[in-house]
Amino acid sequence: MFIFYAEDCLHCDYIIHEFLPELEKKWGPILEKKLFEISDPQNYDLLVKLEDEYGDTENDIPAIFIDQYILGSSQEIEEKLESIVRDCISQGGCDWPLVSNLGQPNTREIDSSNKTIHLAYFYQPGCKECDRVNYLIKSLEQKYPNLTVREYDLSSERNKELELALCMEYGVPKMKRLVSPVVFIGQDYLLGKDLDEAHLEELLQKYEESGSSPPWEKVEIESSETKEVLVREFRSWRPLTVMGAGLIDGVNPCAFAVIIFFISWLTLIGRKGKAILAVGSIYTLAVFLAYFLIGIGALRFVQALVVFPLVSLIVFSLTAVVALMLGSLSIHDYLKAKKGKLQDIKLQLPAFLKKKIHKTTHRFMDADSGLGKHLIAAFAAGFVVSLFEFPCTGQIYLPTIVLC
Repeated sequence: MFIFYAEDCLHCDYIIHEFLPELEKKWGPILEKKLFEISDPQNYDLLVKLEDEYGDTENDIPAIFIDQYILGSSQEIEEKLESIVRDCISQGGCDWPLVSNLGQPNTREIDSSNKTIHLAYFYQPGCKECDRVNYLIKSLEQKYPNLTVREYDLSSERNKELELALCMEYGVPKMKRLVSPVVFIGQDYLLGKDLDEAHLEELLQKYEESGSSPPWEKVEIESSETKEVLVREFRSWRPLTVMGAGLIDGVNPCAFAVIIFFISWLTLIGRKGKAILAVGSIYTLAVFLAYFLIGIGALRFVQALVVFPLVSLIVFSLTAVVALMLGSLSIHDYLKAKKGKLQDIKLQLPAFLKKKIHKTTHRFMDADSGLGKHLIAAFAAGFVVSLFEFPCTGQIYLPTIVLC
């Protein structure tokens, strides 16, 4: 097998120094491997060439080529490699991956008189596509000594402003602005599927002799006119996108059931329009605050995980397992509810907690309670309900705030 890795990749370190040794203990010397560190341009070229020949491009690192298979990402390697090894052994083994011109250095003679090529690279922490482009750029820096790269982290508001200003300067379509990864070089830019080795190297060769001026010097985001346009661009879609996602998440049976309960109860005990409107408004405010605080905390948490790739893998893996468990239990509950066996439903609050909620609700919502207690009850219920139902509907809201 061929293993492509990066020195700064913790997933790679785990696969090479922990996972593979355990596999080798089990299967012995029948396993042979060759390691390729992709900061070496020759190794990165080999990775791209193999991906083209296998018909599977843009794989995550680490990537393993074995028999006719590509395993891109530590998760895929952990899940599938041993099974593939077992199949290969049962078939009498497998040869090294085939690629033409293996071992022949890809040399380039760079004229030292060539002018500097300036490249601006914008990335988002936690973006897998950005990680792959990052390795590509590091490889090209080795191949093109006159290439100077300046990197910008889009979790910074100032860097977002700079990217937006460059998008406006370069004529990037509005729907493609503030995406990652994206590079600006000379009079050109690359983003999305176009940002690959072939297209990027084509641009580098275009500017190899003449060089290119720094893209970041083309714009001045401090000027009042540019700042005004930037603010207008931001306001044109980002808040509306997040608000839309929040509204979609807010349309759920749990939240509606509770507010309908409050309205019905208040009507029953003789409360009039203003009291009902006040309770409904406080309940809605509580839901909004809960989503706002969840959004801030969840976004920071996701961004923090980028610093700890192994922790990130564990958290996301556990989340996937929990999601599968909840999905299975939801199907179970559906079948039980369809048969009328509501007492057998699994996904519900424990009996003691239900009694506590009922007792608290009656204390705050009885006919003799003042409006103040009703408002407190509505706020607490809105906040708690939002916390409990967020795992069900947050898959729309959370990805939106992360992307925006």
